[in-house]
Amino acid sequence: MAKPKKTASGTYRIQTNVKGVTEEQLQRVAEQLPRKSRGRLEMVGARFAEGRWQMERRMQILCSLPQYSRLLDTHAGFMPWVLAQGIKNARAKLTDVLLWWCDCKCPGCGGVKLGKMAICETCKGFGTREVPHEAEGMLISEHIGEHVDRARCSTIAALKLMKGLKVVAAQAVSLARH
Repeated sequence: MAKPKKTASGTYRIQTNVKGVTEEQLQRVAEQLPRKSRGRLEMVGARFAEGRWQMERRMQILCSLPQYSRLLDTHAGFMPWVLAQGIKNARAKLTDVLLWWCDCKCPGCGGVKLGKMAICETCKGFGTREVPHEAEGMLISEHIGEHVDRARCSTIAALKLMKGLKVVAAQAVSLARH
């Protein structure tokens, strides 16, 4: 399995704009599945198998990221909070929600909110797939969202402070030259 590559900013990214499989590839998968009545191919089952494979592949990529173990750390990551909420099967649910955060685009339309003729039937025009594990998954997702918002606010504040520091440094340099 190929490891995800580090971006210039030092983060890792899961490729989410991968085009789905072609009709010929689905046809080959359907030919391997048991046939429906009258010898017809099981195309729905082939699409389901392809979706399951995509999810397993995303999970392999997520688990290979160096940050993954830190996020699930029982002392410093999200795990203590999830366990404190009394959520059963916490590790699996947290992993699924983290995977959703990495790639929440609708598998049907790829996040563009449109199907072949009109609004996407899978996401009902929202462009995202549902958070896994219903209410518990939503609770975990909201907690992660709070941390993301707090980190963004800290970054914005630090950038504003840095702009002020640059002005002070530029003034000090100009005074030193005179």
